[in-house]
Amino acid sequence: MMTRVQGVSAALVVVLATAGVPAIAQQGAALDSREAVGAEFLKRSRQLDREHVQALAAVAAKESDEAANATYRLLFNLAIAKNVFDAAEPAAEKVIQGKSLDFDVEMLAQLINAIAEVDRGEYKESLTHLEEFLQMNQENLDAKRGQLDPNTVLGVGEAYFQRLVQAGQYDVARRLCEDVLANAKNPTVLEHFQKRLGRVSMLGTKAPAIAGKDVDGKAVSLADYEGKVVLVDFWATWCPPCSMQMLKLNGLREYMKGKDFEILGVNVDALREGSGGEATQALVRRYLVDHQAGFPSVVLAPGEQGVPESYGVDEIPANFLIGRDGKIIQFELGEGNTIKAIEAALGEKGR
Repeated sequence: MMTRVQGVSAALVVVLATAGVPAIAQQGAALDSREAVGAEFLKRSRQLDREHVQALAAVAAKESDEAANATYRLLFNLAIAKNVFDAAEPAAEKVIQGKSLDFDVEMLAQLINAIAEVDRGEYKESLTHLEEFLQMNQENLDAKRGQLDPNTVLGVGEAYFQRLVQAGQYDVARRLCEDVLANAKNPTVLEHFQKRLGRVSMLGTKAPAIAGKDVDGKAVSLADYEGKVVLVDFWATWCPPCSMQMLKLNGLREYMKGKDFEILGVNVDALREGSGGEATQALVRRYLVDHQAGFPSVVLAPGEQGVPESYGVDEIPANFLIGRDGKIIQFELGEGNTIKAIEAALGEKGR
């Protein structure tokens, strides 16, 4: 959903792509696992992204308004695409406080600044600042709405929403959705945040029923785990992020062994157009074996759209944490808050 960054010079791409590579290659022999190598490359890559953003900011600061518009636009879109909002924050603040630029550039600066504030834990303040900007610039927003790329609005809005949800700031996430719905006009953006608002509204409500059969035909139901804390995870074999998620869920189940906690998977392979039948069943079975899945999964049959629809799931992976009382506590848990949320639901202080 992020916009592609275009217009970077070939020379700059070569410099950025090759900087630091020899050092990493030399260090590779000292790294003792594939994971360590991957982590090191990711660390260096993110540093290069930050330096790229900072270099563009230095250029923009010296340019005329017309040239600066193009450079800031490139800089902010790069920060969004690479998820380095902190590196772009000084440039965003300069635009907000400085000379007048195109409205879409000023809007991008406000969005960058808002997410950088959220990353520092300034949740309510972040959204308040954004709301104040929208209120003061309502006329510009109405007149120049077409300048705002809906893909960018969608991408930044989703990044903002995910950060709030991960931090448990559901009231602020609700406000964000309501602000988007009040100000956006693009149908795709409106539909997306209407669904996000619907998901927030599910918190504290009874979890919709989940019942079906696993890959071996055994009956599986959410009701089987009444009185336990349950993490419901929607997944598919054709979803690349689900593969990594499956490994993490296996580790989570082992970590929580002996507790009143269970993971319930919901496989949606058969709901994909053209899927279903014995071939899909065989694929799912093989996937579960390959990933050594130790938790039960309901394998939906073709036409069984009811379960994902009742949870508002139209993209995966997606997860929901359900408390002992059967009500939804949280959703879209990630690495930073999953164990903490589960232990809180279990009434534990954490290990």
